[in-house]
Amino acid sequence: MIGSYLFNGILIRDVKVGALSTFLSDIYSSKGEKHVHLLAASSVVSARKDNDLVSIFRSGFSLCDSAPLAKIVKLSIPDFQQIRGSDLLRDVLKKDQGNVNHFFIVPYDNVYTSIQRYAIKENNKINICGSLVPEFSNDFSRFYESWATEIKKVGADYIWIGLGSPKQDRIASDLSKLTGTLCIAVGAAIEFVSGEKKEAPKILQFLYLEWFFRLCSDPKRLLKRYTVENIIFIRLISTHLIRKWIKHY
Repeated sequence: MIGSYLFNGILIRDVKVGALSTFLSDIYSSKGEKHVHLLAASSVVSARKDNDLVSIFRSGFSLCDSAPLAKIVKLSIPDFQQIRGSDLLRDVLKKDQGNVNHFFIVPYDNVYTSIQRYAIKENNKINICGSLVPEFSNDFSRFYESWATEIKKVGADYIWIGLGSPKQDRIASDLSKLTGTLCIAVGAAIEFVSGEKKEAPKILQFLYLEWFFRLCSDPKRLLKRYTVENIIFIRLISTHLIRKWIKHY
């Protein structure tokens, strides 16, 4: 039985790092909804005024990819673990026994080429069956039917989506329903694991400064996320803790 924690209407699943491959396999074999989401601070901020996005997170399986948020959950679940998207992807690719086909939806062709190269190097049993590199759009739903046709044609089982939240989360939910396959929204994790982007050093991750490393790496794109959105995220956490304290006392 998987434990959970409710934060701002989002049900965060308590899955241990060592059980990630089994966790995905169980979802893949289930008859329910088959979409997994790695929640970063930006995901939580996007969902605060978007009930549809909250519903997507609740109907699927949401894991915590935010160190500060994981700290909050630990107050109630002491052995709770942060699940980094890159750790999830590495774990699954390395442990795969060749019985599922992996498909990637990524922002650039070189990302797919690099993740394919990495996966085959790490595991010669791995089956990678294809990729999609969508053109830029504010509404990807018009592409869903053609994507679903391609995904079914190549026999994909696990679809890894790295397009950023919240658009990747909507895609994961909708494609899962159209194809019946497991869709996993992991964001920049695909680029980190493939080597196309540098991941923050462990010491910065430990000090909760990964955001600063990423901001320095791509300030033009990430400045808003790590200023305005981080302030909103801190406010959401503070409000959540105050409400829990009031309820307790």
